[in-house]
Amino acid sequence: MSRLLSDDSMTAGRWIGDERRQPSATIHWLQTGEFPILAEAYWNDGDDLCTVHRSTEQPRMTTHRIYLDTEFTNLNRYTCKLISLALVVPGGPEFYVELTDAWEEGDCSDFVREIVLPQLDPVAYGRTTERARIELLDFLLRLGPVEIISDALDWDWPLLVWLAGQDGLPRGVEAGRIRCDIEVSADVEEPPHHALQDARMLAQFVERSNLA
Repeated sequence: MSRLLSDDSMTAGRWIGDERRQPSATIHWLQTGEFPILAEAYWNDGDDLCTVHRSTEQPRMTTHRIYLDTEFTNLNRYTCKLISLALVVPGGPEFYVELTDAWEEGDCSDFVREIVLPQLDPVAYGRTTERARIELLDFLLRLGPVEIISDALDWDWPLLVWLAGQDGLPRGVEAGRIRCDIEVSADVEEPPHHALQDARMLAQFVERSNLA
């Protein structure tokens, strides 16, 4: 398409989706700003020009449910530092990083040194904070609107926000809640205190129990 002719209710933008050139009206998504809108495109025979009319309809956006878990240095809200973070979409993509420059072993409690640190794999998952931030934001932006669920949101959410950086989490990322009437049977496996494995376990438990 060489250029776009628009009526008074529409500013020029770029086409996404189907761009078949045909004389009759066809439906396209037109990206004019932050969100695509539905538009009717009337193609002129023999050239690349069209007239666009605004529609009030908006695309339906699916909200993904994501399960969050983190591991951190100690149980002090003022001094704890993020070690690792995982986000799991049930039946979908996963995000997992281990920070290599945000903490030292001396920051860690005895429990973390004995249980958490031996499970880390920095060769495979180690990232600097800057690199982890880029990858986190890219992961969330590709998913679109998301509801983030954690079994320890008061601890996990501030660490997620910290990793997102000064500009914060992308628009559409919201904190979710698990129903408070959870009944945990005695045979539920103890989480291994590995962020990715714990997030997977939480996702499986909540989705199976329909608690979100």
